[in-house]
Amino acid sequence: MTDEYILLYGNSYTNSNIYYVTKFLSPDPFLCLVSKDLKDKKIFLSEMETGRALKESNANEIKSYRDYNYDAIYRRYKDPGVAFANLILKILKEQGIKKISVMRDFPSFFYEFLKDEGLPLKILKDPFRDRRRRKGEEELNKIKKAQKACEISLGTVKKIIEHAKVKKRTLYYKEKELTSEYLRVTIEKTLLENGSFCDGVICASGRDSSDPHSVGHGVIREGEPIVIDIFPNLMNERYYSDMTRTYVKGEPNEDLLNMYDAVFDAQELAFKELKAGRRCEEVHLAVCEYFESLGYGTERKNDKEGFIHSTGHGVGLDVHEPPSIGRNDERLVEGDVVTIEPGLYYKEIGGVRLEDIVAIKRDGYVNLTKLDKKFIIG
Repeated sequence: MTDEYILLYGNSYTNSNIYYVTKFLSPDPFLCLVSKDLKDKKIFLSEMETGRALKESNANEIKSYRDYNYDAIYRRYKDPGVAFANLILKILKEQGIKKISVMRDFPSFFYEFLKDEGLPLKILKDPFRDRRRRKGEEELNKIKKAQKACEISLGTVKKIIEHAKVKKRTLYYKEKELTSEYLRVTIEKTLLENGSFCDGVICASGRDSSDPHSVGHGVIREGEPIVIDIFPNLMNERYYSDMTRTYVKGEPNEDLLNMYDAVFDAQELAFKELKAGRRCEEVHLAVCEYFESLGYGTERKNDKEGFIHSTGHGVGLDVHEPPSIGRNDERLVEGDVVTIEPGLYYKEIGGVRLEDIVAIKRDGYVNLTKLDKKFIIG
């Protein structure tokens, strides 16, 4: 058995590495010791969570703080931070582990305390990065489950836009003005009904859509773009998906129609570049060059409007994870799950973005997104 271990601390709802290692969901922070080969996993947590951890986690060893007489430690030091730092020290000494590493997000107070106590801690950049990029079949199925919820919710609001009536260029649904807020609440409710949730659903129309991450607000008007970006997180399995569609109710102007055609074609161009071994930058620059050939601005030219972000990103236990499909030397690997999401943004016109999620294979890719890309509705 290895004598090198990584020490993790946090809650597994927000710390995806801890969930990745332990497969245990806890809203309260807990300690985890994992060997570098991930074969030996030990978790230490409060007594109230121990029973559940025994049933749900994949740890080889599970102990409660009470096993280390934490109550007495707390009474001695009174300060919660100092007491818990001493608990960590006691656990590490009793475990007899000689080589310990922590990640960059490990609490600095605990790190300094343990260093002062003579523990030779080493800081690691991201020891699980490469493993997490290569999604296996089980992980892929969870991402597909999230994507199904995503498509159901987006399909629901697409029907609302289809059935909306236009009065004096404003959209009405059920006799009320149709707003970004109404679409967002509908998406959030539908996601919950399908075992997922999403913080910050984007339903941006008109000028709001020219800001890639504006969540959108106010009434929706005829002929203006409606950018809907949903990135659901499974409530139990914790995996994400990510998808964007752009719609318009009624007839778009020529500039907006040309933008949509350009984004659609740019995405198709990017798809053709995808396979294991391809440099991410090659995919991104192919998209930039295409947009530039049509006279649109791009981020590689430092333009403020046009294509102003990367072509995509990895998706898994985090909605944004490696690799970034942008200007870098990283290469795609088999097992990567990434988005391909070209977009164009102009303040006087609005924005257009299309985003699919794909799995990278040795000689190509598989598109996990099934929803159509119809632009003009009704």
